[in-house]
Amino acid sequence: MKIRKVTNLHDEGLLGELEQPLRSGLIRKTDDLDEGVALVNQRFPFVLNRIDWEKMPEHLLLPAVPKTSDEAHDPDRYFTRRAPEFRAFIEDITNKHGIAMQTPVLFMGDSVSFVLRMTLAVLTEYSPKLFSYPQHVYVIPERADWCLSYTFEDDFLFGFAPKRNEPTNQR
Repeated sequence: MKIRKVTNLHDEGLLGELEQPLRSGLIRKTDDLDEGVALVNQRFPFVLNRIDWEKMPEHLLLPAVPKTSDEAHDPDRYFTRRAPEFRAFIEDITNKHGIAMQTPVLFMGDSVSFVLRMTLAVLTEYSPKLFSYPQHVYVIPERADWCLSYTFEDDFLFGFAPKRNEPTNQR
C-alpha cells in the first residue's frame, strides 16, 4: 500500500499547534493532498505504507533514541529535546548536497488530510511541532527530487529519488 489521503483527528491538533505561522503566512495549508501524494508515490519505492529506504540508491538515517518515561507520555518533550539533532541533520544534508534552506517544500503525513507548504528553514524551525504527531511524515520539494521522512517509530531519513531510469537497490 502506498501513502494515501485520509481524514483524521490529528488535523485539528496540528493546525492548532501551528496557528501563529499559519496566520503569518510562513506556513500555508492546502486541502488537496492528491498532487503531493502522487509525487511521492511516483518517485519513491514503497513497501506497505512507507518508503522502502533499502531500495533507495542511497539514504541517510538519524535513528530514534529511547524516550524517557516523561517523554513517553508527552511527545512534545521528546521532540523539544531532539530538535537540535533534527536541525543539525537537516543542516548537514543542505550543506552536503547544496540544498538551499529557502527551498519550498511540501509537508504531508499519513494521519492528516492536508498538505502544508513552507520553506525548509521554516520546517526546521517548527520541527518539534510538525513531527510530534504519531504518523509517517514526508517532506519533498515541489519536483520530489528528494524526500525527508520522519517515521512513526521516530527515525529521521533522507534520500534522493531514484532517477527515472535508475534501478532501485535490490535486497
